[in-house]
Amino acid sequence: MKLSPWMIRMAEGRTGITVLSAMEATFLPIPLEAVLVPLMIARPRNALALGFWSLVGCLIGTAILYVMGLLLADPVVLPLLDWLGLSAQFGTVQDRLGGGQLFVTVLILSVSPFPIQLASVGSGMLGSSFAILMAAVTVARGGRYMGLGVLAHFLGPRLRGLRIPRWVWVPVLGLLLALFWWTSRGL
Repeated sequence: MKLSPWMIRMAEGRTGITVLSAMEATFLPIPLEAVLVPLMIARPRNALALGFWSLVGCLIGTAILYVMGLLLADPVVLPLLDWLGLSAQFGTVQDRLGGGQLFVTVLILSVSPFPIQLASVGSGMLGSSFAILMAAVTVARGGRYMGLGVLAHFLGPRLRGLRIPRWVWVPVLGLLLALFWWTSRGL
């Protein structure tokens, strides 16, 4: 698998993947795994570090959205949700978050294709526990990213040796992204 120079720099450093993960946790609607998995496979020795720094970025993004929900709900967040067409989904999340099951709700939302951003903003708007939100995101996303890191660490060299042509990867990744989009719209 051949990576472009900017992806190689991202795989060998921590700033790029941390910033990308924070962007994904706040406003970027593309799953981080689309970039993270190829990086981990290309650099299996760095896979666990990439998973860790992805988690750090996700926690930074979650904290930013929590504070936005807490401080800027009426003037910024609610009009933005209306503009993005996410008000109905946000109402569902708000009902789940307000039911006293914050940890379980955020844990489930963090591993599903449902936008984690809505859980972060909703927790802030409801004044829910910041510590519980961060713990749930750490367990869910940390398990996800570190699990990918462990798999890439042990299977990366074998996967890299498969030499699958690019014309096969592009439709498969496109199908996976379309499936992710389709399932997230149904929640």
